[in-house]
Amino acid sequence: MKPATQKEHHLRRKLLELATRGVGGEATNARAAVADLERRYDFSAEIIDTSADIFAGCNYAPCFSGEAHALFEFDAGEEDVASFVKWAFGERFNINGSIRTGRGRSAIMLEAHRADIAGLKQLAEKIRGSFASLWSEFAKAPGVQPGARRPFLLGLYDGMMDDARGQGQALPPVKAPVAKRTKRRKAIQHAPGLSVHPYELALEMGRKIRMARPLREIAQELSDCIAAQIEDQRSAA
Repeated sequence: MKPATQKEHHLRRKLLELATRGVGGEATNARAAVADLERRYDFSAEIIDTSADIFAGCNYAPCFSGEAHALFEFDAGEEDVASFVKWAFGERFNINGSIRTGRGRSAIMLEAHRADIAGLKQLAEKIRGSFASLWSEFAKAPGVQPGARRPFLLGLYDGMMDDARGQGQALPPVKAPVAKRTKRRKAIQHAPGLSVHPYELALEMGRKIRMARPLREIAQELSDCIAAQIEDQRSAA
């Protein structure tokens, strides 16, 4: 099977969008066209433009004088996203970071040079905004519980840092919600859920963050993937 070029990847994305949003025969024909493409080409690896990389041209270095500067403040529900930003800078630039809390607010403090803080803040906001927006999009999907947040964000992070879990390595668990004992007079019909693990779905989105793809475009691709999953579940029912 031939590896797909950028041309085939682009065509496949367009067909997947039509398969999701098309009407009647349009959607059916688009799904058939996607299946035909996937029989002829290998789409397992995305074509990556290395010049489009959120870390490209970033040559920030740690400051060993003990000097620390605030990167951004965040609310109580955003500790996990803030930690991922801190870890990314530690892994990519070897810049140590810590979380400081006081007067009801928390902030990330970086041991970085003062001259680098403006650029680091701009990069941090890209990562922070992408993680928050994509989780918000995923959380709207039927059947997604709060316990999926951690593995989803881990998938975004590993994809962004090009550090996906190896074959045979366990995926991060999805914590089940605590069941409440309630009396039900009749069965409740739940909307169809997703068969894909949150980590696996987020991994590809994280790679797109790294490739500096527009956030609106990544969110749309995530929405399309969710819609395709729901349609597959309904068809299999």
